[in-house]
Amino acid sequence: MPRGRYALLIIDKEDNIYDIYQTQLKECIPILESQAQLKCEKLKLKSPNKDYSYKIVDRNKTGESYA
Repeated sequence: MPRGRYALLIIDKEDNIYDIYQTQLKECIPILESQAQLKCEKLKLKSPNKDYSYKIVDRNKTGESYA
């Protein structure tokens, strides 16, 4: 999968990354957010003692690289 400008990371409280959604288009972020919310809910069912959330990263601003 090519790396996108925007990365949406599924993380826990300790900032461990569980999944990554990527896109080049800012307009696609709401779609990725809905997918991320579902993924967080599924992870919460598997591990109810952990809190999962997501964050959006603009790699052009941060320079961060995620596989």
